[in-house]
Amino acid sequence: MIVIGIVVLWFVIRGLIRGVLLFAGIALFMLEQGYSLSGVWVSTGVAAAVVGLALQATLGDLFSGIALSMEGPLQLRDWV
Repeated sequence: MIVIGIVVLWFVIRGLIRGVLLFAGIALFMLEQGYSLSGVWVSTGVAAAVVGLALQATLGDLFSGIALSMEGPLQLRDWV
């Protein structure tokens, strides 16, 4: 179980590093071509806010499910 978590963490970190490097490469290319990055920063912030708000309920349900699965099965006289 721990090995699976480490592998998943590795893929997440690798994906984040690739994303950051890709974004930095595109930003450097745009700077070299003479484009302003202020519009890109604003649109990235707006997109992050939209994605964050859209995933709010889904991530809440996901972490609730993880917490319930770690807690174990219900027993007699448990409050539901």
